[in-house]
Amino acid sequence: MTKATIEGSSHLREPAAHVVFPGVAEGSPVVSPTPFPLSGVTFGSGGVINWNGHPLHGQTIGGKILVAAEVKGFAGGDWALLSLSMQHGAAPRAILCGSYNSFVVAGTLLARIPAIVGLSSEVLERISSSTYLFIDTSKGVIKLTGDTGNAKARISTINLRDHGAGELRLTEEDTRMLDGAYGEVSAECMEVITGYARAHGASRLIDIESVHLAGSGYNTTGDIAIAYLERLARLGGRTRVAATLNPIAVDVDRWQTPMQLPFGLAEKQFRLNFAFRQLGFILSYSCIPYWTSIAPHFGTNVAWSEHNAVSYANSVLGARTNFESNLITLMAAFTGRMPDYGLYKSKNRRPQVIVQVAAPVVSEQDWRGLGVATAQKSKDRIPLFVGLRNAPSTQSLRDLCASLGPPWCASPMLHIPGVTAEAGAFGKIDVDTDRVEETVSLSLDDLKSVQTMFAGQTGLAVDLVALGCPQYSLAEIGKAAGRLAGRHISPATKLWIWTDPATRAVASESGYVEVIERAGGQVLAGTCGCAACPLHESGHAIRVMATDSTKSCAFVSLTGIRTLLGSVADCIESAVHGHWCGGGR
Repeated sequence: MTKATIEGSSHLREPAAHVVFPGVAEGSPVVSPTPFPLSGVTFGSGGVINWNGHPLHGQTIGGKILVAAEVKGFAGGDWALLSLSMQHGAAPRAILCGSYNSFVVAGTLLARIPAIVGLSSEVLERISSSTYLFIDTSKGVIKLTGDTGNAKARISTINLRDHGAGELRLTEEDTRMLDGAYGEVSAECMEVITGYARAHGASRLIDIESVHLAGSGYNTTGDIAIAYLERLARLGGRTRVAATLNPIAVDVDRWQTPMQLPFGLAEKQFRLNFAFRQLGFILSYSCIPYWTSIAPHFGTNVAWSEHNAVSYANSVLGARTNFESNLITLMAAFTGRMPDYGLYKSKNRRPQVIVQVAAPVVSEQDWRGLGVATAQKSKDRIPLFVGLRNAPSTQSLRDLCASLGPPWCASPMLHIPGVTAEAGAFGKIDVDTDRVEETVSLSLDDLKSVQTMFAGQTGLAVDLVALGCPQYSLAEIGKAAGRLAGRHISPATKLWIWTDPATRAVASESGYVEVIERAGGQVLAGTCGCAACPLHESGHAIRVMATDSTKSCAFVSLTGIRTLLGSVADCIESAVHGHWCGGGR
């Protein structure tokens, strides 16, 4: 199809959509009737989609134009697009979608895939019924060929009007970086950052104080991350701000014993680790950087991509960050700059939904259940919790922030009057209820339903008890040691406690690790049984796992392992007895 074939076209205006990455593309569409997942899906030769149960399983997106009402991506979703483009030559020629998030934006920018997002359902329906598409973002048009059964196909045109916020204004220093004054890596990353700014309609860039990168584990990112990071290292790239790393796929000292993970996995993770070290990253391997390494103060701008850390920084500390994609935080590490959009702006930090809590929230599991139940009702909106009878502890705030996120939603922050930083006694945020979109109620039944999701029959044999996610603090390790003192884990069950390397070192000096190991358990450092560590690849052939973490339950269950949710006491009793001792159904 060429531009010369548009005579007699019918026209439709689409004012809401805008261009993420510009370009010209043409080809036949592949239409996803349900949200298209970039995270968790794998791609075979030619871009064949491997996702059992998805309508496009077995089809290819390579050389096609991907059309979907929603393209979803969390950890690794942006890397998946880059991998399709750089490593396999099987990326879609273009992406046309309605709903999207920052992972999709980042992936299309790095992979240089022409993309138009924010399309209305009416326009997507028109596009989906076509047999061939021609896209020219510079002219703001999508041209459709419809299959009428006649020799001459009907052609129509959709005209786009970009709804960006205006011209991006760069400082002299931004321009110098973009022109290569600080090296090839900074220039390349600044090009992506400016493209990201334009995609979000930002008019300027702002300084950031730190980066926390979620895409640090091989299990999340794959071979493309090794190739990309090693290339940046060869080019002499170095971070410009403090940059810490999330948990990785293995405990570097215990991946063989006791974890029994594959040599190939460890080898590739070690290559990633070495590249990060060369580039200047701090090898913290922690998902709780606000406790272990970098705690930004109120009003500080940072760029973080681990969800629980994002929510905690925004909500509890009053720092400012969006829930960023892995690749964008990587770009920010080499530039020290981010677009001024989203939660960097005060007006976007206001509550969007009131959550009226009509149930007692007391125990550790209550707070985690509250997060999941809220996510199911409020989705990605910022909630304001009212009606809580008890103020949360620091640990409970962490757990609430963590559970109010993937895989259930991507809410970037929360407010609790008199507790969180911007809903304190001095009313730093606008909590005018007239501005709130909706009020939802949470009952005791809502909290119980979260427990029911991951309930199991009492007495069910348990292969692994995994505590932590987010990783355990020193105090939590100490409490677990206290429960295990003088006791012994069942020979049929493993007990693993996840933490970061620095915390494990202090726990060892404090005698906690010795107590846990004497009981038959292990304290594992730098990894996490959520999305970071592939537990299904362990030589222990784990079939049933008990945990105190809602996130671990949800993510690990996707690998085929049965997951059971309980309190710390439930889990430790299950480890000692070798079978599930928590609530049944």
